[in-house]
Amino acid sequence: MSDLVWTNTNHASQIRLSYEKDKQQLILSRHHISSILIALSIAFDVAPLSLKKIVDIINNRQSIDYTTSKPCLRIYHAPNKNEQSRFYTHYALPPFVLRLLTDFYAQNAEPITEINLLNSINDWAKKNKLTVGKPITWQRRFQCRWFTHYKIPPMFLKDMSYPERHVGRYHDQPTNTPLSHIYEITWNECWFESRPLVQATAVKWPHKALLKSSHNARSKLETNEPDWHSDNILPQMLYLYTINTIRFGGLKKEKLALSTIEQYTNLENRLEHFPLSYSDATNEDSLNRWAHNLYRSVDTENSQKHIQYFLNFMSTQELTEDLDINAFNFPTSKPSVNPYRIDIDGLTDLTQTLLIAPTSNPFRSLFAVTSCLLGTFGMLRRGEVMRLRNRDIVYTHSTGQLELYITHTSEGRTKSGKSRNVYTVIPKQFRDIFHYVINLKKQSNNELPFIGFEGESLHSRQLYYLSPVSRTLKCLFGQKFGFHQLRHTGIHYFVQQALHLVSQLPEVHRGETALEREIFSNETIDARFEYWLELANPAQINDGLLLDEVCAQIGHESWSTTRWSYLHGIDWLLKIISPPHHCFAAKAYSKEELKYLLGLPPSSKELYRRVRKLTKRDCYSTDVPEQKSQKISLSEDCLSAAIHKVKAPTPPKISTACLPLWFESLDSSQLTLLGYIFTNMQRGQNTDFGGLSKIWSHGCKHLIESTDKQRVTALKTLPKIELSTDSNSLSMTLACNIKNARAFTKFFRHKDWKWLVFHFTLSTNRKLRSDRQEKILKTEFAQPNDVVTLKKHAVGDTTLTISFHPKPGITLDILQYSYQYLLRLRQDEER
Repeated sequence: MSDLVWTNTNHASQIRLSYEKDKQQLILSRHHISSILIALSIAFDVAPLSLKKIVDIINNRQSIDYTTSKPCLRIYHAPNKNEQSRFYTHYALPPFVLRLLTDFYAQNAEPITEINLLNSINDWAKKNKLTVGKPITWQRRFQCRWFTHYKIPPMFLKDMSYPERHVGRYHDQPTNTPLSHIYEITWNECWFESRPLVQATAVKWPHKALLKSSHNARSKLETNEPDWHSDNILPQMLYLYTINTIRFGGLKKEKLALSTIEQYTNLENRLEHFPLSYSDATNEDSLNRWAHNLYRSVDTENSQKHIQYFLNFMSTQELTEDLDINAFNFPTSKPSVNPYRIDIDGLTDLTQTLLIAPTSNPFRSLFAVTSCLLGTFGMLRRGEVMRLRNRDIVYTHSTGQLELYITHTSEGRTKSGKSRNVYTVIPKQFRDIFHYVINLKKQSNNELPFIGFEGESLHSRQLYYLSPVSRTLKCLFGQKFGFHQLRHTGIHYFVQQALHLVSQLPEVHRGETALEREIFSNETIDARFEYWLELANPAQINDGLLLDEVCAQIGHESWSTTRWSYLHGIDWLLKIISPPHHCFAAKAYSKEELKYLLGLPPSSKELYRRVRKLTKRDCYSTDVPEQKSQKISLSEDCLSAAIHKVKAPTPPKISTACLPLWFESLDSSQLTLLGYIFTNMQRGQNTDFGGLSKIWSHGCKHLIESTDKQRVTALKTLPKIELSTDSNSLSMTLACNIKNARAFTKFFRHKDWKWLVFHFTLSTNRKLRSDRQEKILKTEFAQPNDVVTLKKHAVGDTTLTISFHPKPGITLDILQYSYQYLLRLRQDEER
């Protein structure tokens, strides 16, 4: 230890002793609380903050945040006219500091400055024969106390000392989107077909009409959104931005003048030169490259600000939430951060909502939930989830261990430009559904994407599997939540797992719910770090390398990136890494101190009853003289609950396995062709995912619907369909007339059956003219890609035989299930 550190540590110990004397005097006399006592109590019991930050706490009577599960100390980063947009962070509040601050704010003391506090604390030091110091000297003394007394590692000590290194967790209000809207398809299913970009002169900007209407009636805005266009999404995006600005204002004001709104939204002259196609909007690299090009095209600071506001709005939309807004902050601005995450039990709500929401395509909910698991426990970005190939995943179902390989693919590159391996563990309640998807894909090509059907484009996979996740997150947790907040959640719990690996916190005290306790159990943590421990005891590893390994798993270069962008708040840290701050750690309190903490007068006789109520046991007796001076041991959690009413703990979520819920959703899809085939494959335990993918790609794709009554009626007017003896085709013989042609067209020319090739064989009596039948066949029945054969026979009526042959890649089992589906429709069962 250096001489400077030793000197500061010695001074800190002396200061602490004098502080404890003043603390006891206050407890006994209940005199006026000084700013010096507040400063020292914060510095020694909360965090080694600077005098400037302590002054901010002293002057701000709203520093105690009661909106959290336990009262916390809320510290703002920097002064700002708009307090709602200021960054802040939370620190845990010990019982004594909580009571002391509460009483101090009740005194309505005059605000002070940093110089006032420095002079006061130096005068106090002289009075107690202690060494005076500058502001930085006092903070170093506090830091030395935490370093030597609590053994806080330097990196975490730095995090505790400077609130600006992390942002407190934010909360938002749910949007309460109906479940029926989660899987709603509000876009053109043909977006994925390549189309040339429209010319700039052809672009129409519907927000202009919106601004005109808002002049007349701001509260009655036209809400009919214009159609999205795959070649340029910006007109619709600017329309939504305009509505949002009119209704909710800007970053600093909740209501803006119409002239200001027009300035903010007058962007079409800039945007028309930089169209953004749907495919580029859903590709992380292309989206951010477009945003950079747009931003660089602006040459004035005011215009840059307006573009930045628009890009910030785009980053909150489910279609473009991959936009990295940090890249567009001014050099003098503090980096932006989205300090939102969900509780791990919120993931149970999320997955269950995705599974029970109505959809005729069960694969959408299956892949959406799997994407949630990868985004959370794999700590993956949207693009990383979508680009995962079958070969990039190694899963052990019995332990839940999952190894992921994140690398460049033909669909995109990693954000850091480097490949990485991620080792994680899937909790028990989610393992079955993950295991099911693994088995579903086991016969697929290893180079194909893990999420989605075989041959499905990246744009389609993002839209149909990730958009429902974003919608559900906003529905359950708020508009500011997107898929990326799952990565925030996963990283937060991963860092806590890493700290539990080397901490002394007993397993029984980790987590507040069953799912949290499972995630923080030794079994789960050891399984997750098995690759790194290599059978070594955690106590034998060099824990100085732990943070580097954590960053490598996440894909970050340094801890500061992880700390700032993903670990929201610091109120959870000490109760993991510092044994004296463990939630169960009991501390000995004198009876006078307990009376003060519980708000009882010094002469009160209520202490015995209150303590017995808290501890559920007899702690001491007032009749025994030697026990009157005995101290009482209580945990801080117990005291905090008694000092101030805290939120009642919410009941833990029921750990319902996902797979049974998903199987229940299959019932609603059995009236569709793809759903019927898949359900019967599932019963026969011979699921052919490649064949299903062919049915999907040649058929309706995601626009899967049950066969309507009109089509069923058309099928019933046709003769019965037969399965060939070799089971490799279906056939039907019927009269070649207009009525049958229309019925055939109504039923079989639907997208559901585009995976079939139709062979028409017209057999006519050679003694009769067949001109009319041939014309009906060629104009009413057959289409250019069909096979048409004309035959003559000597005796008998004219007949038309239609053979149904599956396209390559579709197995005979699928044909047989399709035959059963046709029989079921003809029998009209369950209708």
